[in-house]
Amino acid sequence: DFDCIFDKGLDLLVPEIVPFRLTPFMVDGMDISGVDGIFRQTAEVALNVLRSNKDVVFSMLQAFENDPLVEWARVKQNQGQQGDRAAKAAGADRLKSVKEKLNGIVRDRRQIAESRKKTKNNVLGGVFDVLPLSTQGQVHRLIQEALDETNLSRMYSGWAPFL
Repeated sequence: DFDCIFDKGLDLLVPEIVPFRLTPFMVDGMDISGVDGIFRQTAEVALNVLRSNKDVVFSMLQAFENDPLVEWARVKQNQGQQGDRAAKAAGADRLKSVKEKLNGIVRDRRQIAESRKKTKNNVLGGVFDVLPLSTQGQVHRLIQEALDETNLSRMYSGWAPFL
């Protein structure tokens, strides 16, 4: 979902705290082993490839620092003279999040969403437990977060997470 890249979904009025949409309806469409079959294997291979080539990914992300997204430019407009620094800080924070994920650092999305609501900005606030995970561990955690009924129940009802 390109409208929610760089964890933009965490800033929505109803934060999207699942890392990706993996509703029961989607799991039912998978092979007989559900998320533990080809889906998990493919996710692990894809993450391994991304981690192996993270220098290339980071160099592509540099374009976002030099030419920020529209949302980051809006921060600049709303902040007046401090806008340049605020826009760069918002962009740098989002890119830092991507780099952390490629290094196996996974933060609790619920805590991030709550922190952003309290601070009214896009910058990570607060200190969270941080553990670098193996590829398999990171994929497992992402799948568990995506399947978590509590997370699904907190999503915008228009996405029909109950299906």
